[in-house]
Amino acid sequence: MSELRTEEEQLELIRNWWKENGKSLILGVAVAAAAVVGWKAWQHHQQTYYGNASALYQGLVQGVEAAQGGKASNEQLATYEHVSEQLKKDYADTSYARFAALLLGKVYADAGQLDKAQSQLQWVHDQESTTDIGELAELRLARVLFADQKGAEALGMLQDHGGLYAPERAELRGDILSQQGKAAEARQAYQEAQALYQEAGRQSPVLAMKLDDLAVAKGA
Repeated sequence: MSELRTEEEQLELIRNWWKENGKSLILGVAVAAAAVVGWKAWQHHQQTYYGNASALYQGLVQGVEAAQGGKASNEQLATYEHVSEQLKKDYADTSYARFAALLLGKVYADAGQLDKAQSQLQWVHDQESTTDIGELAELRLARVLFADQKGAEALGMLQDHGGLYAPERAELRGDILSQQGKAAEARQAYQEAQALYQEAGRQSPVLAMKLDDLAVAKGA
């Protein structure tokens, strides 16, 4: 009888506990289940999102590589532009959109369409000016501006703010100043580039010749 009362007491304890905690327990389990389902759905969305962006970018790269060695036709350029714009529109926060615009900027520059090259590179720079990708876009944009006879505008983009491409920026600054007939300033920029290359453990294949040319011009 004592054991039966004990069992009844235990059942009563369980009923009371369930009455007090059952709803919160069910709610907790439901929240945990929803979190697991949500996490898996988010992972699936991310995989699909980046997978689609990657596929578009790879298609663009393969198209450009297939046409490499020859000037891209207007039809090919239109296709590249379409893919790049789709990446900018639907996957703007991915690196694939930036790399596609960088690539298209080069394709347009090689095709002599400098305005369109500037547009692509400016977009990348506007998205992330302080990262390595943004700095590369800035350097390439300055080169395109220089090629487009916009040396003053290019110089404005080549201020010394350090970073991975600081040596190339200093060298390009020297190129522009040299073309403008400012030999002393060009030499100073080249020497700065030389020091930055050495500091980074890299070298420019033609920088020494550019310094020699300035020395010859000074002695002439």
